[in-house]
Amino acid sequence: MIARWTFHDGDRMADHRAAHLNLPLVDRLPIFISKGDVRLYDDGACINHLHLTFHKAVGVTSIVKRVQETLSYLATPKAYSTLVQVNVITLLSAAFIIFTSIIAQEFLRDTALAQFIVQASTWTSFRTSSIILVATLSMMVIMIVGSWFDKGGPAWSVARLSMRWPFKAIHTPNGPRGWPILGTWWLMQGSNMHRDLAKHAWGGGDSTRKLMALSVGVTRIVLSSDPKVAKQILQSQVFGDRPLKQAASDLGFARAIGFAVQGPYWRHLRKIAVMHMFSHKQIVSNYESLQRETSRMISAIACDLSTDEVGTRVGLCLRPYLQRAAVNNITTTVFGRHYSFGSSCREATALEGMIREGFELLGGFNSADHLPLLRHLPFLPFASRCRNLTRQVRTFVQPILDEHRRRCRQGDSSVSSFVDVLLSLQGDQKLLDDDMISVLWEMVFRGTDTVAVLIEWALAEVILNPKIQAQIHKELDTVVGQTRLVQQKDIDQLPYLQAVLKETLRSHPPGPLLSWARIANEDTQVAGYHVPQGTTAMVNMWAITHDPTVWPNPNTFDPSRFMKNEGGDDIDVLGTDLRLAPFGSGRRVCPGRALGLATAQLWLARLLHQFSWSQDPDHPIQLTDNLKMSCEMALPLHACAMVRIPEL
Repeated sequence: MIARWTFHDGDRMADHRAAHLNLPLVDRLPIFISKGDVRLYDDGACINHLHLTFHKAVGVTSIVKRVQETLSYLATPKAYSTLVQVNVITLLSAAFIIFTSIIAQEFLRDTALAQFIVQASTWTSFRTSSIILVATLSMMVIMIVGSWFDKGGPAWSVARLSMRWPFKAIHTPNGPRGWPILGTWWLMQGSNMHRDLAKHAWGGGDSTRKLMALSVGVTRIVLSSDPKVAKQILQSQVFGDRPLKQAASDLGFARAIGFAVQGPYWRHLRKIAVMHMFSHKQIVSNYESLQRETSRMISAIACDLSTDEVGTRVGLCLRPYLQRAAVNNITTTVFGRHYSFGSSCREATALEGMIREGFELLGGFNSADHLPLLRHLPFLPFASRCRNLTRQVRTFVQPILDEHRRRCRQGDSSVSSFVDVLLSLQGDQKLLDDDMISVLWEMVFRGTDTVAVLIEWALAEVILNPKIQAQIHKELDTVVGQTRLVQQKDIDQLPYLQAVLKETLRSHPPGPLLSWARIANEDTQVAGYHVPQGTTAMVNMWAITHDPTVWPNPNTFDPSRFMKNEGGDDIDVLGTDLRLAPFGSGRRVCPGRALGLATAQLWLARLLHQFSWSQDPDHPIQLTDNLKMSCEMALPLHACAMVRIPEL
């Protein structure tokens, strides 16, 4: 792997290749180490790596591993004593060339220049180091020139070079110019990423609003901010899979519903989830449990209300109550257990900590997802954090599986949950424990965030708009009265409350970029543009819901736009109307969207029926968003509450 540290004439180089080029890759390093002969690891190894990478798709991982092993050996005293021919300057130059060539190969994989390198590697008159140096320098020229003169950034520059060779015209989308290697890196991170992307899409005119090209490292991205094009992407089978990020892979989500590849296994998991958790029949059967958990949350809030020494109401931070209630909703269904409110419940606190860490890992920007070479740098903490969280999740979930198995053997069916459904599968449908842990953890992880975030935004908007709160109170008092609690059957008769929730989803979509992207599994056409296989596709739902050509006065919180007299009562939020599809659409639409919406409707109705809300003077409400896994309020909501209707 170490390129040309000693100099040989052409004949000796040819003899050297003939003797060692056919050595298996795994055998070459041990021979090199045992004999201490640099020639056993120069030209032949490098050329073979080029052949393997371009023709057999071995990828960067094996190359980097071999580089690490070789350089580690060269740092030992044995290497110093035996490699007498090695020139230090040449050694350092070779190491630099190797690492930069690895980056180059990630970009050059499909281009004609890559094929030239492979052909050149058979010429005995070329030194391997020279070949790799030419490749590296060529790549740098492409990245620098392409970054600044070709819209979309370096990954698209290389893609266009490959697609046009020789002189083949391909119509690809436009986008902002990027930096060399990094591309438009700065646009794909930060708490306001959805807003920044929307500004660039709108600023480029109708073409970039429909489809905008971006580069992040080696990742090609297309982003749509148009409902018609978004529908084309989300409902296409070509975009039926998700790109597997390092966090999703390391946390085991590759075997769960969200990231599993389309196929029999994925269809099997989705069928089980829909049938036993998310069907209308199952949601109706869980209404009693949902009411019970909602009452616990209401009671916890009521118990903690207080006034100061002069009788002024003291504000509460509502986020912990909403998050604990969300955890209880999902763990009751998935595990058959719920937790008390407050910090004294250690198991619930530990679970919430794991969920927060998962949000940080999956929702954060990971450089190694876009420059795979970085995954092999030991000082980056991302991989170790994933491993630690995986161990914690296994320690938490495995005892639950064992407990339910024991109950099943004893014939105890007093507590039924989704765990029991998975354990009851037989034959070809039976899942391994690792797969069950992945599926269960994903259920808990995905089911504890959206509703809590949505209700926090809704209450903030209602508190800031007293007329809206008064109208909701009037509707609730008319339909429900003040002598009983809101029931699920009442929701259909509360159109204004439903409109408030829809307007919250429009103004503050919990997943403004629909949380997880899609990936093209073959070359395709989108909005008249060529999108190559392997391109990541994203939809900016926040941009769609704040586009004045789609929604009049998009920056005004106005629930009346969804009322019948305004013609907006028929707008569906479950994925059929891409003007407002906060839960996604198509094959990868959120399977729990109906359950999540039913939960949010009941929570909002109960919270506004039983309390009157006002601002906490010590913590003024700020509608600043912060995009992590979901787009939550940057500052947790604090509010003062007065009981209207006590728990009955």
